This record gives sequence, C-alpha cells and structure tokens, in this order.
Amino acid sequence: MGFFSHRRPTFGGRPLPRALPALILLFFFFFVSSCGGAGAETGRKYTCPMHPQVVSDRKGDCQICGMHLVPVEDRAAAGSPATAYTCPMHPEVRSAGPGDCPRCGMHLEPVPGPASAAGPPREAVSADPALLQSLGYRSEEVRRRPLRVALRLPARIIPDASRVRPVISRVDGFVTGLDVWSSGQRVRKGQPLLKIYSLGILSLQQQYLNSSPAYGGKRFQPPPNRTPAAPVEGATEGVDRSRLRLKDWDFSDEQIARIERTGVAEETLEMASPASGFITAYNVVPGQRVAPGDLLLTLTDLDRVWAEVDVYERDAPLLREGLPVTVEVSAIPGRTFPGRVRTFQRALDPETRTSRVLVDLENQEGLLLPGMLATASLEWEGPEALVVTQAAVLRTGGKEYAFRESAPGRLEPVPLSLGRRGDGYVEVLGGLREGDRVAASALFFVDSESSLRAAFRQAEGSR
Repeated sequence: MGFFSHRRPTFGGRPLPRALPALILLFFFFFVSSCGGAGAETGRKYTCPMHPQVVSDRKGDCQICGMHLVPVEDRAAAGSPATAYTCPMHPEVRSAGPGDCPRCGMHLEPVPGPASAAGPPREAVSADPALLQSLGYRSEEVRRRPLRVALRLPARIIPDASRVRPVISRVDGFVTGLDVWSSGQRVRKGQPLLKIYSLGILSLQQQYLNSSPAYGGKRFQPPPNRTPAAPVEGATEGVDRSRLRLKDWDFSDEQIARIERTGVAEETLEMASPASGFITAYNVVPGQRVAPGDLLLTLTDLDRVWAEVDVYERDAPLLREGLPVTVEVSAIPGRTFPGRVRTFQRALDPETRTSRVLVDLENQEGLLLPGMLATASLEWEGPEALVVTQAAVLRTGGKEYAFRESAPGRLEPVPLSLGRRGDGYVEVLGGLREGDRVAASALFFVDSESSLRAAFRQAEGSR
C-alpha cells in the first residue's frame, strides 16, 4: 500500500457520501458571512447623540467624544430636511445649511433635528371680540423707537493705574534706614521713606557745590537774544543744572538746602514720598543691596479707583466713553457709587468674548478697596429699532412667536427673529412689520386655543 490511502471515509462501517466535505465547507461559508455582516444593516445609519454630524453605517463609538453611536432614520430616504445649523453665541439664528452668523460672524454649527423644527404646530384663532375683551385681551402696535438697554454685570474694584507711583532706586548702594514698616501704611507727599548709602552720589553733590557762588562758582550771563527766566539771587546756570541732576536722583528740596547750607556732601540719600497714598507693595529690608532700577516700594492713591466690568459681545458695539454707571458693593450694603465709563477695550477677549470696561469712581471716604467684588448697572439708549413689548412674545418649542391681528377677532401665529432686549421691549429682526398689531395679553388663552385647533386638524387628517 502506498503512503496515501485512497479508501473512502466510513461512519459506523458505512462509507460516507463523496459530497459531504463540500457541503460542510459551504455551510461554514454561509455561517461566517451571516456573522460578519451583522454589524452593517442595509439602510441603517448610526450617529452620535452629542455630535449629529458624525454618521456611520456601522455600530461603533464617536471619534469626537467616544459615546456609543445610536441608530437614526435615514433622512434622505424619509425626505426630511437637512440638519439645522445655529450660532453658538446667538441660538436664535438658525439656518438650513452651513455658513456664518449674520450678527457676530462666527461659523454656524450643526444641531440635532430638522431646520424647520419649531415645536408644537399652531393654527390661526378666530374668536368673538367681545369674548376676547372679557378675557382681558389687549393688542399693541409694532413700532420703531429707541431701545434703552439696561445691564447688570459683575465687576471688580481695582486701583486707578494713573495714581500708582512706584519708588525705584536710581543709585547703587545699601539701605541704611527705613521710615515706613509695612504695606497698607498711609504716607503723605514729601514724607521720608528710606535712606540709601551710596558713594556714587558724592561727585554729583560736589559738582553742585563747586558751581555755587558761595563756593567759588562763576555767574553765567544768558545771551541777549534769549529772555531769561525769573532771576534767582545768587544762582548761576551751573547751579541750576547741578540742582536738576540732584532732583533727578531723588534728592529732596530739604536735603539740597542742607547741603548748600553746610557745604558738605552727604553719603546717604534720603528718599521722600513722591505722592500721598498708601503703600501697596513693600519690597525692601534694612541692609539690602540695591541697584539702579530696583523696585523698592509702590504707592497708590485710593481717593479714586476703577471698577473693572466685562461687557458681553452682543452689547459691546453700544459702548461709549462717559456712559453713566452705578456700582453696588456687597460688602457695603445700602450704598451705591455713581461713576462713568473712562475707557474700554476695542478688542474682545478671545476666551470670554467680552470687552473690558473701566469705570471711574470717587473714593474720598476710602470705602472701596481693591479686590472687592461689585455689581455694575449700565444704562444707555441704543439706536432706533423695530420693537414689541416682551409681554407680546411667546417662547415655546425653542422658538419665539407672536399672534398678529389679521382681522378683528382673528389672530395668526407668526414666528419671530429677535435681537436685543431692554426697558421691557425686545427688538424684532424678522416676522413682523411696522404697523402690525399683535396680542399683548391673554396669551395663554390664545396659545391654548391655537394648539388645540392644530391638534384637531392633525387628528382629522390622520383618519
């Protein structure tokens, strides 16, 4: 017998059919095909609940947030509208396709649901005018008027930057004495602050003494074509120049007078306060080595402070300098502090989408301290706009409606596109025209009647 046996396989002593291996292979092929194709159903789509722009024909996870994809109806087969697009900053702006927001220019982002989704359907309402009158119905005219904007925004009290005076060393030396001891201390202009020992100031004082008439200096006569300043007894141009140099190096008038009186140069510079205020930064200790440019102290005049307010992007175009502002501080109940807008940023913060506004505030009593949290109330009259009262607007299903009078006793629901709000009014960007009359009261009755009529119409159409 050869190496390969050609005998037919048997089962129970009986030979098996020759086609059995082929049947087994065919059954295995169909089994694998049915299992492998279970994840892709014909006509079935899957999407992410948080990111509807992610669509797949298989089950899986969203590549953006990792959530499981859920089945959705095929919109193309169902004939439904495309995905709606809206502005992240102005959700009332909706579009059937991608684009830019007409108000702020941001790219529109897709949102779940069709573009025409507007909540429950509504129908026109016809009622006896006498019945409407008994229900307290009232209508108003859509008209143009200046829209007064009122805002209440969080604020922070900060120092007035124009009243912050740093005390900086202009010499190289050592701190030999301190006349102030901590931050928070109040000082007056000209008050001694500290003393610095420096050999570099000796030559400057000696130049001043050498140019003084009392110590061998020569009088300088100005040229005839120049009108001299008011004459000073015993002064020369050399004295004036040397004196200015001493002033630039923070010599006080008292110290200069003492040097001139005694005729002796001093090795210690006595630094005086350049302004009145409070010490808000204390960066020096006795014996410390200082160099030109070192910050020693910071003085802040708190008789006037700023309130820092962040105004949102939609209101930033209406800002102007000089706007009146009222500031309330939670730490000082019952008090209000009037002020005016000093300046504001002409660019928005890319993260918060706000403009930084600085408000001038009087603080003679010293009640307002930097770091306090406050609330700023801004009011200003914006440009003229087409407006209705806020009582005439009904918000439902993510949309705003108004009921327009098309005839006496007949009210039609009209979807609105709205803008700014203020002073009890809201700006109408679309849906109504000037001169239209809309329902301004009894909206609950009118809306209920409109929804019922729409529901009855749908029920009759489904029979």
